[in-house]
Amino acid sequence: MDSPVRVVHYLNQFFGGIGGEEHANLPVETRGGAVGPGRALKQALGDQATIVATIVAGDNYFVEEEQASAQSAI
Repeated sequence: MDSPVRVVHYLNQFFGGIGGEEHANLPVETRGGAVGPGRALKQALGDQATIVATIVAGDNYFVEEEQASAQSAI
């Protein structure tokens, strides 16, 4: 059997469970495993894939700090 695909899932601050627009400038953070709606995705993927990490960032930060966001996600 082939090993499952390893997935890194991105969520904004709202879907990451941090808050709304008041947290839109949240820098990038990485959490192990599935977070928020990623749990439903994990279930839908079944044995074909596993969510190894979730990247969470504020909407504004991700757009306005593109270079820093890319470096933080690595």
